[in-house]
Amino acid sequence: MNHYWLNTGQNSHAGVGFEDLSSGDGKLNMAIFRHEDKDSNELINNTALDVRWHSLQLGHHSTLTVWGQLALRSEQPDLVNVKKESGLGLGFWIDHKAGKIKNTLALIHQTGASITQADFNPRPVRESDGWILDEAGILEINNSLTYESLPDFSYQWSVVLRQEDRGQSTNSKINWYSTGIRPVFYFSKHLNLALEAGIDYVDDEINNRNGSLSKLTTVLQVSADRGFKSRPVMRFFVTLADWSDEFIGLVGNIPGNAPYGNDSKGWTVGAQTEVWW
Repeated sequence: MNHYWLNTGQNSHAGVGFEDLSSGDGKLNMAIFRHEDKDSNELINNTALDVRWHSLQLGHHSTLTVWGQLALRSEQPDLVNVKKESGLGLGFWIDHKAGKIKNTLALIHQTGASITQADFNPRPVRESDGWILDEAGILEINNSLTYESLPDFSYQWSVVLRQEDRGQSTNSKINWYSTGIRPVFYFSKHLNLALEAGIDYVDDEINNRNGSLSKLTTVLQVSADRGFKSRPVMRFFVTLADWSDEFIGLVGNIPGNAPYGNDSKGWTVGAQTEVWW
């Protein structure tokens, strides 16, 4: 439920651009970001030009955004295999709003230096992590539906289909399929109960393993107002999880004293605060 399929500016070291320039039937956003990464205390630089043509009307309730990105990674002569690389990102998403429903359907394709390390880490992937950037690519289809019947109830349902091709000559792909739903029940303006159920399936050709992880979470939330995306919010949660034997030792094994490194199921309890704007 917290996967971001595009997050170019997050944790970038510098950036400049403009938004909402009228262009044809839509509006244009353009920005240049600089990302810095360290490997063996040596700095790796990456620059990304991000272009979005948005607010293109598709009927009365839907808009289209078209996205493109050009990424360039600088050569680092002092590091093995870190040569100049480029990458291209292309995609689109459709936002639909009608009544109590909001839905976003996205398709994203990225190659080479445009592929990022993680949701909150826009730095490009590296050869030291098993990527061959000249041949690497990812393709993702992502759909997120939010339904709100305020003041009593809301939910979000998400589906992710993602394929990573590390660019290796054989056994190069990792396929990830995920779906989850989070209903929220409002007791008052500031107090609500959220439940989340999800399942992920991974087919990892590189390490010759496949299997699933399922989880169920119960959350008591104190938030600023009613609404699925109301922030700030404080959460008190309990999560139960179960995963395939193929993933024993890969789930619940960090930090070093984590208790589930030798198990295929476990649970956790804790508190979380989330603030964004």
